[in-house]
Amino acid sequence: MSNAKSVPYHSAETPDNENERLTALFKLQILDTAPEPRFDRLTELAADVLNAPIALISLVDESRQWFKSSCGFAATQTPREQAFCSHALHYDEVMLVDDTLTDERFRHNPLVTGEPFVRFYAGAVLHSPEGLPLGTLCLFDTRPRTFSKKEQRQLVAFSRLVQAEMNQDITDAQSRMRSQLSAHLDPMTGFFNYAEFCNRCEVILSPQGEKDQDALMFISLPQLDFIYRVHGLETYQSVIGPVAQILVRAFANEKTLFGRQLREGLLVFINGNQQSLEELAKKAQQALRDEIQLPSSVPDLAIRIGVAKVINNIDQTTYHCKAAARFMPQEKGIHYNIFSDEDYLAESRASDIALRLLHAIEEDELNLHFQPKVSVSTGHILGAEALLRWSDHKLGEVSPEEVVKAAVSADLVTVLDNWVLAAAIKQIAYWQTADLEPVPISINLGAESFAEPALPSRIQTLLTTYKVPAELLQIEVLETAILHDFDSILPIMQAITHIGVEFALDDFGTEYSSLRYLQRLPISVIKIDRSFVQGLVANQEDAALAMGIISIAHDLGMKVIAEGVENREQYVVLRSFQCDEIQGNLFCAACSGDEIADYLLPNFCFPLPAFHQ
Repeated sequence: MSNAKSVPYHSAETPDNENERLTALFKLQILDTAPEPRFDRLTELAADVLNAPIALISLVDESRQWFKSSCGFAATQTPREQAFCSHALHYDEVMLVDDTLTDERFRHNPLVTGEPFVRFYAGAVLHSPEGLPLGTLCLFDTRPRTFSKKEQRQLVAFSRLVQAEMNQDITDAQSRMRSQLSAHLDPMTGFFNYAEFCNRCEVILSPQGEKDQDALMFISLPQLDFIYRVHGLETYQSVIGPVAQILVRAFANEKTLFGRQLREGLLVFINGNQQSLEELAKKAQQALRDEIQLPSSVPDLAIRIGVAKVINNIDQTTYHCKAAARFMPQEKGIHYNIFSDEDYLAESRASDIALRLLHAIEEDELNLHFQPKVSVSTGHILGAEALLRWSDHKLGEVSPEEVVKAAVSADLVTVLDNWVLAAAIKQIAYWQTADLEPVPISINLGAESFAEPALPSRIQTLLTTYKVPAELLQIEVLETAILHDFDSILPIMQAITHIGVEFALDDFGTEYSSLRYLQRLPISVIKIDRSFVQGLVANQEDAALAMGIISIAHDLGMKVIAEGVENREQYVVLRSFQCDEIQGNLFCAACSGDEIADYLLPNFCFPLPAFHQ
């Protein structure tokens, strides 16, 4: 071999994709590993079947060819410039050299002129998972040969087995990595799940006191669950996916981490933030306004952005961001709020309410007030809605909205609903014993109550106990509550209807109302939300929507009640649309059970505003 080195021979040209090829080879982490039976069996079998004295699995790195397995050859590697397999890297599948002494590339090669005296070479190229050439499964013979097509196919078949074994290592490793990563990623957005998001943020938190402080942003999409239930997974993905990508692009120049809190919203952590919180919020708001494209089935979307300076604990800062998002107008569009001292006080009050609510329910400290529902055409009171009131010696006056939010956060919705149900039926019974003429009283129940199969029997028991006719009780339910679990809730609603209790659909039109569901529900009354009533006179779209709701409801045999009616102009428009009943301060604000008793006297009616057809 030493004498042959002075004689020139041809080394192979470097492939154009050499850098990518070497990266793929190193990724396998197979170079310089110990012999393995799974590879040795294949080289031995190839040598035996194809009648060759030497079979090798050769991998070519930047300076050598290294043998992962060798049958019939003692060396573990040779210089790259001597490697037949370096030439084979330029072939798609198989390189054949029938007689090395007649091939100018190899006739002076040390492997030909010295041990192992190669006269024949056949190499089938081994590829990475990306299709890059890494080396060969090759055969040497000490005599010239002609390799038949069948033998070539057999060699390629053996090489595919070697390739599969070789690439399986990296495939398994990648699968493990993907599995580990997917356990930490939200499949809808590619963002980290909340636990992983918090862990990663904690690692890179800026030290307290640094000029550049970290910031956290919470993007709430409160309608997402509703969109999923009404329009399905595809529409759901077509909303949350683009929102996530818009945020990624908007903060591409910042050091960020992105997360998702399931059923809550999206999170953006900005490390070493150099902007004001207001600037960050406006950047997100503007990007979403400029780029978001909603599917046709989702006409508009509420997005609430809460922003806060990061404190030591990411979870606590998330709580602050969510509070900031919660304490802003509950309306459609894209709005933001910076967490402030006022938000902190509001959040503290909300916590205090939640802590004291159960005691208030058990001690009967809550009260019901009633707002009349008045006939548009006659002024007679046809019903009333029961509304919660709570005056606490520590908290002061607690609004119904605060009570409901506290019940949700403290998991007391069903407890609160049961109290309201019993209190309303007791009040009707009292009016009956006072020789008044009770009207149907409507109460609001949450989705959680409809998850209880015992609800119909509880209602029946209370009505029987207090000798109240079922037609004097009406249940108002939000469309979102019904669609929370439509298939489970529908049978419960039907059972309650069978008792004789009517249902009213509250706040109709504020969500993506679906006639497909409406026609399947045992609904007798539809209530038009006050947000449309307020715009009736000045906004043609609101007026057209209200008129359309009334027309559809009448076609389906339902009555329509408009709530939040405050003035004569609204009354006139609603009467012209043939709305059945109205509820609002135009006639009477909510009042106590004793006060409303005056309106339950025989032949009482409210004076109607002037109306001209």
